[in-house]
Amino acid sequence: IVESPLSVEGYLRSIIKRLYARIHNTLDEPSDAPSTIRVIALKCLGEIPGHIKSDTAMGYKTEVLRELEYALNDVKRTVREEAVRCRFAWFNLAETANDSD
Repeated sequence: IVESPLSVEGYLRSIIKRLYARIHNTLDEPSDAPSTIRVIALKCLGEIPGHIKSDTAMGYKTEVLRELEYALNDVKRTVREEAVRCRFAWFNLAETANDSD
Protein backbone atom coordinates (compact mmCIF):
# COMPACT_ATOMS: atom_id res chain seq x y z
CA ILE A 1 0.00 0.00 0.00
CA VAL A 2 2.78 2.41 0.89
CA GLU A 3 5.30 1.42 -1.78
CA SER A 4 2.97 0.91 -4.75
CA PRO A 5 -0.48 2.42 -4.16
CA LEU A 6 -1.44 2.44 -7.84
CA SER A 7 -1.00 -1.31 -8.15
CA VAL A 8 -3.11 -1.88 -5.02
CA GLU A 9 -6.10 0.20 -6.13
CA GLY A 10 -7.37 -2.47 -8.51
CA TYR A 11 -7.46 -5.02 -5.71
CA LEU A 12 -8.66 -2.74 -2.92
CA ARG A 13 -12.00 -4.51 -2.41
CA SER A 14 -10.40 -7.91 -1.81
CA ILE A 15 -7.60 -6.45 0.32
CA ILE A 16 -10.06 -4.67 2.59
CA LYS A 17 -12.23 -7.80 2.93
CA ARG A 18 -9.20 -9.87 3.94
CA LEU A 19 -8.22 -7.27 6.51
CA TYR A 20 -11.76 -7.36 7.93
CA ALA A 21 -11.42 -11.11 8.39
CA ARG A 22 -8.34 -10.54 10.54
CA ILE A 23 -9.82 -7.83 12.79
CA HIS A 24 -13.11 -9.55 13.62
CA ASN A 25 -12.81 -10.95 17.13
CA THR A 26 -16.09 -11.44 18.97
CA LEU A 27 -17.31 -13.96 21.50
CA ASP A 28 -19.68 -15.43 18.92
CA GLU A 29 -17.07 -15.51 16.15
CA PRO A 30 -13.54 -15.44 17.57
CA SER A 31 -10.76 -14.60 15.17
CA ASP A 32 -8.18 -17.21 14.32
CA ALA A 33 -5.59 -14.42 14.24
CA PRO A 34 -3.56 -13.56 17.33
CA SER A 35 -3.63 -9.98 18.60
CA THR A 36 -0.34 -9.10 16.88
CA ILE A 37 -1.85 -10.02 13.50
CA ARG A 38 -5.00 -8.03 14.27
CA VAL A 39 -2.81 -4.99 15.05
CA ILE A 40 -0.88 -5.40 11.78
CA ALA A 41 -4.14 -5.70 9.83
CA LEU A 42 -5.39 -2.48 11.43
CA LYS A 43 -2.12 -0.72 10.56
CA CYS A 44 -2.53 -1.80 6.93
CA LEU A 45 -6.14 -0.65 6.91
CA GLY A 46 -5.06 2.68 8.41
CA GLU A 47 -2.51 3.22 5.61
CA ILE A 48 -5.14 3.15 2.88
CA PRO A 49 -6.55 6.68 3.36
CA GLY A 50 -3.09 8.26 3.23
CA HIS A 51 -1.85 6.47 0.12
CA ILE A 52 -4.84 5.61 -2.08
CA LYS A 53 -6.67 8.31 -4.05
CA SER A 54 -9.25 10.03 -1.85
CA ASP A 55 -12.05 9.44 -4.35
CA THR A 56 -11.37 5.71 -4.38
CA ALA A 57 -10.99 5.39 -0.61
CA MET A 58 -14.13 7.44 0.11
CA GLY A 59 -16.21 4.64 -1.44
CA TYR A 60 -15.14 2.37 1.42
CA LYS A 61 -15.24 4.86 4.29
CA THR A 62 -18.67 4.06 5.75
CA GLU A 63 -18.12 0.33 5.47
CA VAL A 64 -14.66 0.50 7.09
CA LEU A 65 -15.88 2.63 9.98
CA ARG A 66 -18.68 0.15 10.60
CA GLU A 67 -16.30 -2.83 10.51
CA LEU A 68 -13.89 -1.09 12.87
CA GLU A 69 -16.46 -1.41 15.64
CA TYR A 70 -15.33 -5.02 16.07
CA ALA A 71 -11.73 -3.96 16.66
CA LEU A 72 -12.76 -1.09 18.92
CA ASN A 73 -14.42 -3.67 21.20
CA ASP A 74 -11.53 -6.16 21.13
CA VAL A 75 -10.38 -7.67 24.42
CA LYS A 76 -6.75 -6.65 23.82
CA ARG A 77 -5.78 -3.06 24.58
CA THR A 78 -3.16 -2.95 21.81
CA VAL A 79 -5.79 -3.87 19.24
CA ARG A 80 -8.20 -1.22 20.54
CA GLU A 81 -5.46 1.44 20.47
CA GLU A 82 -4.58 0.65 16.86
CA ALA A 83 -8.29 0.60 15.96
CA VAL A 84 -8.58 4.16 17.28
CA ARG A 85 -5.63 5.26 15.12
CA CYS A 86 -7.14 3.53 12.10
CA ARG A 87 -10.54 5.11 12.67
CA PHE A 88 -8.90 8.53 12.98
CA ALA A 89 -7.15 8.05 9.63
CA TRP A 90 -10.47 7.19 7.96
CA PHE A 91 -12.27 10.13 9.62
CA ASN A 92 -9.54 12.49 8.37
CA LEU A 93 -10.15 11.22 4.85
CA ALA A 94 -13.30 13.36 4.64
CA GLU A 95 -11.45 16.48 5.78
CA THR A 96 -8.69 15.86 3.23
CA ALA A 97 -11.21 15.40 0.41
CA ASN A 98 -13.12 18.53 1.44
CA ASP A 99 -9.92 20.61 1.64
CA SER A 100 -9.04 19.81 -1.96
CA ASP A 101 -12.37 21.23 -3.25
